[in-house]
Amino acid sequence: MVNHRNFNAYMNEPFNFESAKLRLDGIYFVLDFKSKIENAPILFYLYSDGSTHSVFGLNVSNVPDDKFWIDPENYLHNLRMNAVGNSPGHFFIRKDRILIQVFDINPGALFPNNSIEFTGRIINDSKFILTKSTCKWCFKSRRNYSKMGFADYNTEYLFYKTNIKPDSSAIWFKERNWYKEKLWDARLDN
Repeated sequence: MVNHRNFNAYMNEPFNFESAKLRLDGIYFVLDFKSKIENAPILFYLYSDGSTHSVFGLNVSNVPDDKFWIDPENYLHNLRMNAVGNSPGHFFIRKDRILIQVFDINPGALFPNNSIEFTGRIINDSKFILTKSTCKWCFKSRRNYSKMGFADYNTEYLFYKTNIKPDSSAIWFKERNWYKEKLWDARLDN
């Protein structure tokens, strides 16, 4: 079961004429892994349709996450994109701001899949910094979110060019009616 009430980034066109440009031909990996891992995903794949694959969990690759920059290709070849801790979602960019919403697991809840929102700023085409998260269902102890489900921090992501990317057409919510009915470009299919 999924709670998609707070998941609405897909209703916005991912880029408009004033959007800063981010490279989409690779992966964005968290720069300061050890100090930031509890606050945000360790990596993002971004796609031109606005969808994203992200990974929260540790060790979803046979290569330890803190070794990514030593051998990125080996890490990506061993990445298990269907493992627990992987979170699909959507993003959009306006000027130099990025908003990303991803689904995460809330074990034991009535709706075990729920969304978390991250906002930040784009530094250049190969770097962005997430500065705030919003989680309306998280508890204080979960991923260092405050009591109200908001956290401020600086999590820097750097780009690594690679041809290794999961298939974004296989994201589970892309087959759901609630998604198709309000998708930003759904009007083009009519």
